Amino acid sequence: MGKDNFGSLLRYYRRKSRDTVNGGPLSQERLADLLSLTSGIIYSRGAISDWERGKGHIHKDARHLLVSLLRVLVEAGGIQSVQEADAWLEAGNYRALNAKELGQVSAEWLTSTTATPFPRNDTAFMAPALPNHTVVGRTDLLAQIKSQFTTNSDRPLIVIQGMGGVGKTTLAIVLAYELHQHFSDGVLWGDLRLSVADGVLESWGQIFGIEMQGLSDLSSRAARMRGVFSTRKLLVVLDDVVDASEVQKMLPPMHSESAVIVTTRSTEVARLLANQEQIVSLTPMSRPNSLTIMRGILGRAVVEAQLSDADRVSALLGDLPLALQIGVALCVDTGLTLAELARLLDDLSTRLDYLQTGNRATVRLAFEQSWNMLDTVLRRAFAVLAVFEGRMFSAEDFAACIDMPQANAILLLAQLQRRSLLQCIDSGERQYQQHTLLAAYATEKLLSEDDAWLRFSHYFYTFAAHHLTNNLSFQDCWEQVMAGMQTAHRLQKSSLVLDYWQLLHPEWKQRGHYSSTRQSAAWALDAAEIEGDVSLQAAIALAWGVACLEQTDYVAAQQHLNNALDAFGLLRDDLGIADTHYQLSRVMLEQGESSSAETAIQLAWQHYQAVEDVRGMGRSLYRRANIHCYRGDFQPAISLLDDAVRWLSDVGDSRGLLRTHILATRTHSELGNLEQAQVHCAIASELSDQLNERAESASFYYSYAALCRTQGDYSRAHDFAQKALALFREMYDVKSEANALNLLAGIEMHWNRALPERREFENGLAYCQQGIALCDRSGYTLGKAFLLLINGHLLLQRGELQHACQTWWRGFEVARDLEHAWLQVRFSQLAEEHGC
Repeated sequence: MGKDNFGSLLRYYRRKSRDTVNGGPLSQERLADLLSLTSGIIYSRGAISDWERGKGHIHKDARHLLVSLLRVLVEAGGIQSVQEADAWLEAGNYRALNAKELGQVSAEWLTSTTATPFPRNDTAFMAPALPNHTVVGRTDLLAQIKSQFTTNSDRPLIVIQGMGGVGKTTLAIVLAYELHQHFSDGVLWGDLRLSVADGVLESWGQIFGIEMQGLSDLSSRAARMRGVFSTRKLLVVLDDVVDASEVQKMLPPMHSESAVIVTTRSTEVARLLANQEQIVSLTPMSRPNSLTIMRGILGRAVVEAQLSDADRVSALLGDLPLALQIGVALCVDTGLTLAELARLLDDLSTRLDYLQTGNRATVRLAFEQSWNMLDTVLRRAFAVLAVFEGRMFSAEDFAACIDMPQANAILLLAQLQRRSLLQCIDSGERQYQQHTLLAAYATEKLLSEDDAWLRFSHYFYTFAAHHLTNNLSFQDCWEQVMAGMQTAHRLQKSSLVLDYWQLLHPEWKQRGHYSSTRQSAAWALDAAEIEGDVSLQAAIALAWGVACLEQTDYVAAQQHLNNALDAFGLLRDDLGIADTHYQLSRVMLEQGESSSAETAIQLAWQHYQAVEDVRGMGRSLYRRANIHCYRGDFQPAISLLDDAVRWLSDVGDSRGLLRTHILATRTHSELGNLEQAQVHCAIASELSDQLNERAESASFYYSYAALCRTQGDYSRAHDFAQKALALFREMYDVKSEANALNLLAGIEMHWNRALPERREFENGLAYCQQGIALCDRSGYTLGKAFLLLINGHLLLQRGELQHACQTWWRGFEVARDLEHAWLQVRFSQLAEEHGC
């Protein structure tokens, strides 16, 4: 074919294609939209029009565009074979697609190994149309199944088992298309979800001209059909089987040349129909394959630009292919972003409802069918699973919530598992988990006031109390414990909520679980207000403010701390007032307001002094020293820190001492007093081991890394800075994370200076860019200034003087806005020194 035919051929295939959303052939506008989604590049109706009229030009090396355009036409049904695809390319003098590109185009069914992937017109072929975006990530599984059908054996049989929406039907359809050439008499299909067995057999009989209306029962119709099977080579597919005995009557004789594919949600049905080697257990997609499905619908560029939201949507939809296709298609149809879809799915009550859009198939249908098959006892068991909301749980947990002996509960869980309404994660430990969409469906079946909710809440409070008392780790159960507290809040069980708070807040504080503190503080404060306990309200507001401060949310921190100050003022609680002023001084300093911070710490000192709180007075000295260090006044900070050590030692305040020795380590390092810094660091190390608290350990690692850097031990400095960074990230302490990135970048800079031949710049520059982005998102302006300082040095080391100068001037502007004198002077010196 000549190049002149390209436009007319494109127009022909567009009109031959079907628009599954709007109906009818693909319009130029709709093709442009689909091409934009698939390729990630925006195309207009005019571009398609130009191509069809021969005016436009697609460069023959623009493979990505050709693959995308061909993919749209294949998936819309316009192009139906490899030969047509090659002809389409040849019309524009484009080289044929390679095998990898063919896989991209057609999601594994239009392949170079299948000469004609669509059925011949002279054979029976009852399989449904190939769906869009099929069987991503199932390549090995497809090959494994196909090999069993292409070897010589008596009536090959495969049973594909898995939960609703996992892709069983899609896999069966693809197999029908890819295997049909091995079955000379065609493919028979029976959908037992939509049709009764009698009706399926009647439809099969019509294909071969066999009258079955006079046969009144299933057995006689099945016997008639077995006569057909005995003389033909057919692939028989029975989809969504729920009754094994019924299906066994419909199967071809054992020694016939026909083969069988069965899909079912029930492990029990699968075991009755096949041996273990013939059962394929289909599980949800892996996350990378879920993202591949999304890229296929929305386009690579769209998904990559919203990768974290795409990951969240995949998780909320349990990596189920059907749910992903429906959900992402909703984005295409309605213009929702992935972030908006994730927020919609976060609402448990709408996680299923949104799937009912237009007349497209929904995951709900599969769940409804499973529900209708359950007896009263199993329905109750399924409904009670709602309390776990898709989180992993044990048989003991479930037994407590449904209020029955554990042995009975295990039997019910096993029956739900056999129906694919539940998954056993660890059979030895009897750990279970429910798909998030099934969990949402279960929530609809359990009344909000059902006693199971309160049993769930009481159980996990007792669980937490037991594990804390016995000093056991239960990190994996934090979600359940938090859900238990939230449930108590929803049920307005205020005393239970406050019991949770009093039990868990010390643990959260020790472990640096600031997000848990913030989340639970809102529930606890509501409960304290219901109970009329003003003292507890003040304490909760203070804890809430501190947690916000640790996560650099300064606006929220100041709001909650001011609320605490008002409440403590009403109570005339000097100690509470002092503690709140102490934390407010931290908020002020973190925002660069050193004068306000100093005023706040002086007020804290006065109130600590009024109640003769030596510990508070010692910590106030530490805080004043911290303010001096912030200003670069290291010498006066030393005497304040020495006094703080004496006062805090008198009252045995290990945590306060640890922080003071850590600050002393940094301060002496800045002054070049390395011997004194080493002494303070050793004491801090011992205190850190004694306390074994994540937040304090992170601060120690940071300070020790800084000291190692000053001593020229860059390898050790890098290792400890990485440890600090990991802990800060675990605690979502954004400010400290940025500081750790700055420290790592500084270590790279000093390492290069010490070893000029090293010339390692990329890691340091990457640390700077990560840190600056973090500071921009969190509003940590001081951290940004220091990162810009180090960034400029690294650029200079790489020989990019002009870029370094631009970076330093940016840093100077930030320091000027902060009114930070030392930094302004430093940036000015660097600019002058290097002729910026």
